[in-house]
Amino acid sequence: MGPLLAENLNGLTKLSVFASLVFPFTSKYNKMRPLKINFSPELWFMLKRLFLQLKNKIETMALAITAYGTKVLRKVCDEITKDYEGLATLIDSMWETMYETSGVGLAAPQVNKAIRLFVVDTEQVYEGMNDEDKEDLFEDEAPIKETFINAQIIGESEEVWADNEGCLSLPDISGEVERPWSIEIEYYDRDFNKHTKTFSGYNARVIQHEYDHTEGILYVDHLSGIAKRLIKGKLNKIAEGKISPRYRMRFAK
Repeated sequence: MGPLLAENLNGLTKLSVFASLVFPFTSKYNKMRPLKINFSPELWFMLKRLFLQLKNKIETMALAITAYGTKVLRKVCDEITKDYEGLATLIDSMWETMYETSGVGLAAPQVNKAIRLFVVDTEQVYEGMNDEDKEDLFEDEAPIKETFINAQIIGESEEVWADNEGCLSLPDISGEVERPWSIEIEYYDRDFNKHTKTFSGYNARVIQHEYDHTEGILYVDHLSGIAKRLIKGKLNKIAEGKISPRYRMRFAK
């Protein structure tokens, strides 16, 4: 049981006590008058605050990851506006989900939303690297923690490099993917400020991986024919829900 779930369960217990006090007691076997309790302003404020805190935690709990085989993963996603309903809560929940599943990036289609939105955090990976790997994968570029909305890649380098990739929607599978070393991308951050930036190395790879999701593309689409044939059986099992993932998943019906 994770700490967030434990806190929620504790909150639910308190909320059930709250509900038993506020709502009338009824029975089909005997008639009783509604229970009346006069709350002090301090107690009422405390209970109201508890309810709002619990509501917020439930709304931002980790979401289920959509598995390979679900239709949303193959959709070219729609752009959104800053007035998209529940956007802030969705972004918070995506961060929560990404960290809970030990990911470095997460795209909206992976939580069953066909919109052009993804989050990336390479800072956590950078902190665990030795100096040689930092130099090889980041050079002089700083790691990032960013929300990307309505992203469009507008340029890429001729230089390419291959590295191993995995995906939360395809658990326990990985493969070598060749991608451009650097990209230029336009996007909006979570406050809908527009940016045009260039990213390289590991940052660019993670961004391209998540960007692909908003285009209905999975990293396995980039694998060689032989590599695809080798993992075909595993992909079928994921699509059929015949796996036991370590995190909550939504499978194709």
